[in-house]
Amino acid sequence: MLQGHSRRVGHQHTDAPHALALLRACLLKETAPRITRVAAMFNPAQAPYAEIYLNPFKAAAQSFDVEARVAPVKDTSEIESVVAELARTPNGGLVVMPDGFTLSHRGEIVSLTARYRLPTVYAFRFFTEVGGLLSYGPDLTDNFRRAATYADRILKGGEAERAARRISSQVLPDY
Repeated sequence: MLQGHSRRVGHQHTDAPHALALLRACLLKETAPRITRVAAMFNPAQAPYAEIYLNPFKAAAQSFDVEARVAPVKDTSEIESVVAELARTPNGGLVVMPDGFTLSHRGEIVSLTARYRLPTVYAFRFFTEVGGLLSYGPDLTDNFRRAATYADRILKGGEAERAARRISSQVLPDY
């Protein structure tokens, strides 16, 4: 299923939010094929880009006949409420969007999704390193490592747009 959808996306990073939303939904559906509903968890104050991601997320879920929900969380008490509500009835799943709040509370999010046995896809490897099920997103460590090289090229007269595309084009699954 993932290969067919990645071909449809064409690995074009010109529409990265759409591609990431589609591939994360696909990974979740492949991991837990019985999923019938999925929520996107994020902190609205920390994720001003949320709308850019949520529309492709909803479209991706619909392409798998999965009901998409939006799950904004403003404090730690709401994390458990969202996870518990999704787990209350069978066949729920979760996609955790990257923002400062979800990153700083990754241990709690991972612990709760494991306790409630809720299939979850995360945006970064940081989550799988503390026990999360799987992640799909850019390798931030590698991006930071390569940024200095590209900054040097740009300062020496290289093309800025080309360097930026190279930095953000590497996206890896981590299971």
